[in-house]
Amino acid sequence: MVDKCNKKTAYETARKFFGKDTANFVAIDGTEYSKLMFDMIIFYAGAYSCEGTIDFTSSPDENNPQVKFQHRFLDRGKDISSCVPIYVNKIPEIDQTFFDLSKGQVNMLSDDFCT
Repeated sequence: MVDKCNKKTAYETARKFFGKDTANFVAIDGTEYSKLMFDMIIFYAGAYSCEGTIDFTSSPDENNPQVKFQHRFLDRGKDISSCVPIYVNKIPEIDQTFFDLSKGQVNMLSDDFCT
């Protein structure tokens, strides 16, 4: 992170790195969590994309780089998500780290479970 950077230096660096005044980008927003519901744990993961361009300016007197992105990216994006429900008693068969050997139970207080 740079605060109060020199716009001319930033432009020159971007131009050198990308080889042109405009760069395309895809931003990915990812999420994952698990939730205990009754006798099941629901595992969810998703990744959602948004495409756009950044137009760099060559003059330090001009405005900041212009960022343009899809306004309706949910309609056109290439996204993926999954939801996997697993019975609590099946967790030890899948991942031994959730199994408390001293008690013979699944440890629902594990740091790996998000609430």
